Amino acid sequence: MVYLSEVHLKGFDRYKYKSRDTSPLSTYVMHPFWNNVVKLMPMWLAPNLITFLGFLFLVSNFVIMGYYDYDYSTSNSTKHRPIPQWVWLYCAISHFLAHTLDGIDGKQARRTGTKHTSRGAF
Repeated sequence: MVYLSEVHLKGFDRYKYKSRDTSPLSTYVMHPFWNNVVKLMPMWLAPNLITFLGFLFLVSNFVIMGYYDYDYSTSNSTKHRPIPQWVWLYCAISHFLAHTLDGIDGKQARRTGTKHTSRGAF
């Protein structure tokens, strides 16, 4: 059974990822912020490593929240200890850092000339 014809497969060769974000928040706040943050990154730092570091921040959120509230019952139960305030602060900061690192990875790739065809997949 053939799911994709030769015509479809040839279309993958011509595919080029293009995105355009025209929201005011992105245009006037996030992209100018990311343009300044990417200048702080060393030129030897690979864009995929930046993306992976952002992913690790999100994984750390999951692990910490899983430790303190593994079954999501702390908020409506008195038998569980409350989640410490530093956990919420850490999760907020690490989520912001993950979002920022995800926003600058493409800028770092253009800055260093290390564009790769699998950039959308990673």
